[in-house]
Amino acid sequence: METNKTNSFTSASTIFSEVSIILFRKGIVLFNKGNIHEAHLTWEKIWKNGDNKERKNVKGFIQLSGALLNYSLGKNQSGEYLLLKAKNNIQKAKCLTLYVDSQSVIDQLDKYLAAIQYGVFCPKSISIII
Repeated sequence: METNKTNSFTSASTIFSEVSIILFRKGIVLFNKGNIHEAHLTWEKIWKNGDNKERKNVKGFIQLSGALLNYSLGKNQSGEYLLLKAKNNIQKAKCLTLYVDSQSVIDQLDKYLAAIQYGVFCPKSISIII
């Protein structure tokens, strides 16, 4: 079992720079503290400075934070659209999600989306488990 963890880290670290891994983890901490905008800006640094593989893997988390920001501004349609996109992209992500429980995020997104469809607003109720 320990070998798998080591191999997972090795495969992620060959795709992502050390800086991107640090920024991704920092974004998680900010997000879980409720600093959604700061998390969004932190993950955007990976997007702006990373290569296509890094962008592909962080995209869903940028969309997730963007969705919650849209909801906080009353832009519910945009928020729902971004949540659906985030779910799809987090499911596709292979490497940065080695650092998080991506299935937990997907499950929370499903519950959040179901609540929205029933007219229940769920402000910032998603957490990312490391």
